[in-house]
Amino acid sequence: MSEKMVWRIFGASDDLIEVECGRTYQPDYDAVNVTPEEFGAYSSDDYAGRLLIGILLGDGEGSEGRPVVKVGEGRIVPLAVIHAIYDGCWAFAFGLYDEDVVPEAWKARVVGFREHSVVLEVTAPDCDGLVLTQEQ
Repeated sequence: MSEKMVWRIFGASDDLIEVECGRTYQPDYDAVNVTPEEFGAYSSDDYAGRLLIGILLGDGEGSEGRPVVKVGEGRIVPLAVIHAIYDGCWAFAFGLYDEDVVPEAWKARVVGFREHSVVLEVTAPDCDGLVLTQEQ
């Protein structure tokens, strides 16, 4: 069975998005090597609640005609977008970044609840350079 990349995304307060990420071989998606990350979501910036999953490009590496987004000091080819919505409780929407790039082997589902947030789980085929980051 091929290895999968798994992210669990949930709201931790009214202005914080937390992400647990890991790899799993199990069909029940019990992640191992979990590393929590945080993203601030309180800002007047339109992109504060928008996360991107994409392939990190190395120096001088091309995108083969696909869109590239600058994120921090690097660049990624975005494959999917997650919108974080807070209106007293957290909700998350998973969708395509570009209509021409469809990550067909991916799965996104709500797997539970944590306090005032749903937990969105996104599973993707593992590949080098696959990252989840906040759009800037």
